Amino acid sequence: MYSTEADPESKFSSVLEIMRKVPFLAVDGQENLTMKGSSSYRILINGKPSGMVDNDPKSFLRSLPASSIQSIEVYTTPPAKYDAEGLGGVINIVTTKRVGEGYKGNVNLNGAYPNGGPGAGLSFTATHKKFGVELFGGSNLYYNPSFDGSTYRSTTGAVPSTLNVTENTQRNGHGRYIGTQFSYDIDSLQLLTAQLNFNGSLNKSKYGRFSQLLLEDETQQFRQQTDSKGNGNGFDGGLNYQLGFKKDKARLLTVSYRYMQYKTRSNVENTFYDTINYALPDFNQINNTAFIEQTGQVDYVQNIKKVKMEAGIKAIFRENNSHFNTLEFDPVLEQFIADGDRQNEFENKQSILSAYNTYSFALKTWSFKFGARLEQTYTDIDFSSTQTTIKNNYFNLVPSIVINKNNKNGSYFNIGYNQRLKRPGINRLNPFVDRSDPNFIESGNPDLQPSLMHSFDLGYGINKKQSVNIGLTYAFADNLDLKTSRYDSVSRITYTTYENSGKIDALMLNANFNLAITKSLRTVVNGSVSHFWIESAVDVRDIKTQRTLYNASVSNTYTFKKIG
Repeated sequence: MYSTEADPESKFSSVLEIMRKVPFLAVDGQENLTMKGSSSYRILINGKPSGMVDNDPKSFLRSLPASSIQSIEVYTTPPAKYDAEGLGGVINIVTTKRVGEGYKGNVNLNGAYPNGGPGAGLSFTATHKKFGVELFGGSNLYYNPSFDGSTYRSTTGAVPSTLNVTENTQRNGHGRYIGTQFSYDIDSLQLLTAQLNFNGSLNKSKYGRFSQLLLEDETQQFRQQTDSKGNGNGFDGGLNYQLGFKKDKARLLTVSYRYMQYKTRSNVENTFYDTINYALPDFNQINNTAFIEQTGQVDYVQNIKKVKMEAGIKAIFRENNSHFNTLEFDPVLEQFIADGDRQNEFENKQSILSAYNTYSFALKTWSFKFGARLEQTYTDIDFSSTQTTIKNNYFNLVPSIVINKNNKNGSYFNIGYNQRLKRPGINRLNPFVDRSDPNFIESGNPDLQPSLMHSFDLGYGINKKQSVNIGLTYAFADNLDLKTSRYDSVSRITYTTYENSGKIDALMLNANFNLAITKSLRTVVNGSVSHFWIESAVDVRDIKTQRTLYNASVSNTYTFKKIG
């Protein structure tokens, strides 16, 4: 756990900036957040999901004042009470505790250059007798300078070819959110809370591509300009009832309900010019999506002698639909006409029923926590545009074990094991064929199954005047839904889809040093090194590759002495 209240920089920093200091987290130059080198994780607010974070986490974290939260909890081995989704683990943001009678507020102004832009955030907390209210909101503009990329493909055989593609991308937009939480102490044992959050975003991008295919006796080339504009709006609300018990203060019953809705609309215009031996018409793509999720859960905590027992049940009901249309330019009619072969409509319904049970106890300097989570998933998807239906049900037992030793000198040692679940997303399941890039055609695979990741963690640290935290993780999975590619020598097109044929092993070292260099100067060094062994299919062959990723950041805080 990283205490933001104890960090003097929290008074003028955003939560995203503070996360650069948190052990096992990293924020790169594009403000992308990773956990143990992975972008697959869950971010919770006070132990519960929120649409503000799910839909646009970067915008939310960038404008949320760090002074408005109490701490950031990082679970590399999440307890069984948390959903099994998220390969990297769980990040829980704990907001500031209710103040005594009165109010408290914070305002944060921030900016970043060249990647980013200006932003502002605010938080307000007030309590009067049995009533409490929290209000927080923010907005920011961001600009990503243009960046270049390239793709090179060389083929041999009867008709050898060379493909060179250069690309240039530029993005900008803005995000906004506002959230509220109300609380009412019915009596000393009963607490009622409610949340209501709104969020929205607008994104624009320009994408230029030059593609040149060189054959022995022919050259094919084109330039493509893509202008994209999209917006999204959503809200979520929740209601929670908490019941305590007079005879046992540790005994607690919580009943919760949450509703979330998010809608997006995007318009993409594609223009081709400078074509040689290519007859590609201009086309526009319009996509409207809607996502609804309802969650109900019951959690119960009780001490059985020296053992703390936690148990609960949860039900998640999700509905996701999309209407994607392609309009192709007709030079005879001089207008855009709907292309029936490139329409993509689907409806995705998913239900997840789960139950968990955990036990924890301590023996002198040792503490133990173990548990298991059961998840039953029902999936019903109708891809109406391709006349494909999926009814896929599966069951998962997800265990977790954590052993921790706290020494008198402030040091600790822990070891843990858990499993994490990755359900295939709708984009990977959808059999719709994406032909927006003529050289690389991509489609999903409706037969994909969930992937299971096994993770073993070792940790050591000491938290005193000088703080050191080091973590070593080994993780592996045998059925990851990785991309597979196949080159067609006749059409000279690379076809890409997804299969549960991917294998991955990862060894990750994370280190965090929070050092008092002098009485006034404190330096935080945060970094990680990860090595991956990956096996996936390319042209019906299993290709093995290795990759090493690393990152590091340094933050210095100087506290000036009082004058006078």
